[in-house]
Amino acid sequence: MIPVRNVLVIMTDQHRPTAGGWLGDPWVQTPHLDALAARGTVFERAHTPAPVCVPARQSLLTGRLPHAHGATGNALPMHSSERTIAHLAQDAGFATGAVGKMHFIGSDQHQGFATRWDIEDYYALEPEACGDAASGMAAPGCFGKYIPGQLEGSAVEGPNPMRVHDGNYDGRPSPFPAERHLEAHVTRQAVRFLEEHRDERWVLWCSYWKPHAPYTPPLEDWERYASLSLPVPDATGEELAALPEHLRRFRQATGVEHLDADGWRRCLAGYYGCVSFVDREAGTVLDALDALGLREDTLVIFTADHGEMMGAHSLLAKSNFYDESWRVPLIVSHPARQATPGRTQALACLTDLFPTIAESLDLPIPENVHGHSLLPVVTRERDTVRDHVFSELHVRGGPYYGVRDSGWKLARYHDQTQLFDLRADPEERNNVASEAPEQVSRLQAMLEQDTALL
Repeated sequence: MIPVRNVLVIMTDQHRPTAGGWLGDPWVQTPHLDALAARGTVFERAHTPAPVCVPARQSLLTGRLPHAHGATGNALPMHSSERTIAHLAQDAGFATGAVGKMHFIGSDQHQGFATRWDIEDYYALEPEACGDAASGMAAPGCFGKYIPGQLEGSAVEGPNPMRVHDGNYDGRPSPFPAERHLEAHVTRQAVRFLEEHRDERWVLWCSYWKPHAPYTPPLEDWERYASLSLPVPDATGEELAALPEHLRRFRQATGVEHLDADGWRRCLAGYYGCVSFVDREAGTVLDALDALGLREDTLVIFTADHGEMMGAHSLLAKSNFYDESWRVPLIVSHPARQATPGRTQALACLTDLFPTIAESLDLPIPENVHGHSLLPVVTRERDTVRDHVFSELHVRGGPYYGVRDSGWKLARYHDQTQLFDLRADPEERNNVASEAPEQVSRLQAMLEQDTALL
C-alpha cells in the first residue's frame, strides 16, 4: 500500500446532497468543488449516521455510531473514553489541527487535535457577530437582534429566531462583508496551519458553518440568485398530512407552512448563496495546498455532517430520513491510490471516513470502529464495502431509526413506519409499508443488526 503524507478534511454544515454543480444542480455555482470532484471519487450514495450536527460529527471522528460514542444529541458530549482519528494520528507523530465549527460539547475539548480554532475564537475577533442573526454568523443561543416582523398566524408568538421571518430561516444578504464571516476566518486559519506545518505530516479538519441556517450569505453571493426564478416546493396537501408528526410540528412552529412562492425563493437564494460562498472559501484552501506543493501528498475529503431539506416535502432543515436530510455530499481525492476519477453508487457512511483515513496513513484501525474503509472503492478493487447504511435520531421526540440498501429504505418513527421503493419512487412520495411487508421485515432485520451494536 502507498500511504499519503497528509489528510485534509473540508466539511460544510447542513449541505443538501444535490446542492453543487458536480451534484447535478442546474442553479448553484460551485466551480472549486466541481474541480475537486473531477479529480476524485464522488460517492453519490453517502449518508450520515445521524441527521443532526453533533452526533454526526462525533461519528465521523470516531468511526462509531452515535449511541455507541454517547453524543446522541446536540447538547450531549461523547464518552470520555472514545478515541478519534485525531488521537490516532497524533499518537503516530502527525501534527493535528481543527479549525471552524467543531461542535464539540465543551470549549476545553480538543478530541485529539493539538490545534483547535473554534467559533469561540471567532467571536473574540468579531464580537458584533454574536447575537446578530442578520450577520449570518450567529451561534446557537445567540440569536435575537434581527426581527423584521412577526409571521401572522404562526404557532409561536413573539420574536423567535427559529421562525422563518424572525431571522434564522429567512433568506437575505448579510450586512457583513465576506471577509468578516466565520468562513473567511476559518479559511485564513486553515491556510496558516498548512504554511506552519508544510514540512511535517499532518491531519487538518477545516469545518465551515455554512450553508447551515441562517441563510444569509455575503451580498455578492446573494445577488447571484436573488433575481432567479428558482423552483419552489410542490408537495400536495395529502403528502403534507402524511408527514411524521414531529415534522408536521416543525413546519407549524417555524412558520414554514406559511411560506409563499416568494418566501421559498428567498430561502433558496440565501441557501445557494451560502453554498457558493463556502465553495469559494474551500477553493482558497485548496489553492494554498497547491501553492505549497502539498496536493499530490494529501488525501482530500469533502463532505458534510448532514443534509438540508430546502423545500423537499415542503420542509426546511434536517432531522428525518428523507434523502435530502440523510444523504451527504462526499468526494474522496486520493492522489496516491486514485485509479481514475469518477462516480460510484456504492453506499457509504460518515463512519467510513475514520478507517479510510487510517488506512490511507497506514495506521491501525481499532476493532470497535463500525465503519469500513472506502479505499477499495476509490481504487476500483471493489464495487462496494457495505450492503446497507443505518442512521439514528434522538432529538425531536426520538429515538427514530432509518436503514436502506441499494433499492429500499425503511424509516421508523413513533407514529408511523415509512417504506420507499427508491428505484420506482426516488422522490419518496409513496409510502408502501402496507403493500410490501416482506421488505419491511427484511430491512427491520438489518436495522436490528445495527442497533445490536449499540
